[in-house]
Amino acid sequence: MLIKTKLSEKDFINANLTMLYSKPFLRFATGLVLASCVLFFVCSFFIPSVSIRSAILPILAISALPLATYFSAKKIFKKSTTLGENINYEFDTEAIKIQGETFNGQLAWNKVYKVTKTKNWLLIWQNNQQASPIPRRNVRDLDIPRIAEILDKKGVKNNLTK
Repeated sequence: MLIKTKLSEKDFINANLTMLYSKPFLRFATGLVLASCVLFFVCSFFIPSVSIRSAILPILAISALPLATYFSAKKIFKKSTTLGENINYEFDTEAIKIQGETFNGQLAWNKVYKVTKTKNWLLIWQNNQQASPIPRRNVRDLDIPRIAEILDKKGVKNNLTK
């Protein structure tokens, strides 16, 4: 089965932010920092010794990583000669064949760490840090079970059937 896609700069940034927040620890830490900000804010009304300024450090902490990811992804996309190309992903029983306008590649199933589906993305992870993003708008709903079947046969972790 063939999936054709083309990433825009906005797509690439959104995919990187999705990958960033795919880690449970980061989602937990973000929730904890947000809760502490709300707590500082509420306490500042009832306890005179608690200042809203106490929330500055948690606010900086919560915004630093997504901002760094945003600017890094923007810079990488602008410098890359291949990220904005039309890319074809062909899924078969042997490998994922990836063909761009200026490159050709193949990813054997035993080199795929996992494949995850989100609301907006199909992510093909090469390791626990790096993934090839495919926008869900380019993936037909009937292709998901077919991909899941191949992944299950090859023993690749995935969440496509959930």
